[in-house]
Amino acid sequence: MEELLQTFLNWNLNGNQGTSSSHNNNNHNNHQHSEPSSHEIFSTSSHNTPLTSTNPSREFPRSNLNTQVPTFVPRSDLYSPSSPNYQRGRNSHHDNDTYILGSSGLNSVLPLRCISLAQAKGLISLLAKDWRGSQFLLEILEKNSTHENVEKFFNEIRYHVIELTMDQYGKDVIQKFLDVCNEEQRTHILAHITANLWNFVEIACSTTGSFVVKKLVQTLETRTQVSSLMVALTVNFVTLVKNERGYHVILECLNRFTVLVNKHIYFETIKYNVDLATNKYGCHVLQQCIRISDGMLKKTLIVDLLEKSLMLAQDLYGNYVIQCILEQEIPHVNSVLAAQFEGRYVHLSMQKCSSHVVEKCLEFFNYIDRSKLILELVLSCHFQQLIQHELGNYVIQVALRVSRGRIRDVLVKAIKPHEANLRNNPFSRAIFSSKYYKHRSTF
Repeated sequence: MEELLQTFLNWNLNGNQGTSSSHNNNNHNNHQHSEPSSHEIFSTSSHNTPLTSTNPSREFPRSNLNTQVPTFVPRSDLYSPSSPNYQRGRNSHHDNDTYILGSSGLNSVLPLRCISLAQAKGLISLLAKDWRGSQFLLEILEKNSTHENVEKFFNEIRYHVIELTMDQYGKDVIQKFLDVCNEEQRTHILAHITANLWNFVEIACSTTGSFVVKKLVQTLETRTQVSSLMVALTVNFVTLVKNERGYHVILECLNRFTVLVNKHIYFETIKYNVDLATNKYGCHVLQQCIRISDGMLKKTLIVDLLEKSLMLAQDLYGNYVIQCILEQEIPHVNSVLAAQFEGRYVHLSMQKCSSHVVEKCLEFFNYIDRSKLILELVLSCHFQQLIQHELGNYVIQVALRVSRGRIRDVLVKAIKPHEANLRNNPFSRAIFSSKYYKHRSTF
């Protein structure tokens, strides 16, 4: 490059030999200290070195150049619209302006000014892994998704599906392609992703791959496609459900497909229900299974959990599952839970997790079980401690809100003697100021 530029400068000097020496000297004085451009490819020292013609004593000023010296635009500036070089790179006078595939780290180039899908032939898989390239491809799929264009896309990405699925930009292109492709092409992509069942779990649990798998769930239509996906999901079900991204894939299946289609997911959930109930992400899947299922399937999901209900009620995540079971309002199930918790309500009301369970019990128990619960709290020797407890006071507030008739009168009568001593307590204050306590029955 330096040799080419030197030859160009010498040619320009020879064409200006008729210029007076005084004019050259003035130009030399005016321009010999010109600051170099920050974006030129040469270093500062190369600009301070005089460029000479055949006459060694004569310096040639840069301002005499009739043609602009080619400048190097940093690759990072080409990708930043806020950079002044962004438009300079796009509007440069060169005929061979190129679009550099930067994020892929390859030396592949594509014409920048007149870019089109035809010019991208053979480079679509590379463009998809680049920010600007992916935006171009997404625009084509959005506005010009003809059968011919979709077929061109498919022929170039069909052997790079896994690679693009795991790429931060490629995943967006794959997701968009799944919206516009036909069933045969979608089946091919599904086959690639599920070809290795262990790799499928890794894809579904990855930051980028989980989005593609969820999009697959949303777009699959045929029974064969859904069956292939279900087999892949259940191979390493527990690992998938306990992952912060993988469990979203399972939830997507539960929300999209029928109970019959999701039968393998339900069978695996029943098999590991207690283990999933105590997991941060598994408890979400278990709750959704309980809400959606019905009949014998719902009872089967719940039956094993009832035996561990006391332990789950005090668990950081299991308590949400017990609350979900109570919300189903299944009479015999709630009666079993009432029997499990009987004699322990005061202790449960003073714990962070289980206090929420006791509140749900007060809301969803039948009148008899609710009355037994309130009486156990009122007759306890720790009732005053419960009123002023930071968690227990919420249980009393819910009891005041949901109780009716004589059992409510008993509760209010039990609270009244403590009003004078505990009114200034920061936790019990809410009880005495509650509208449910103020509008109490007369005794």
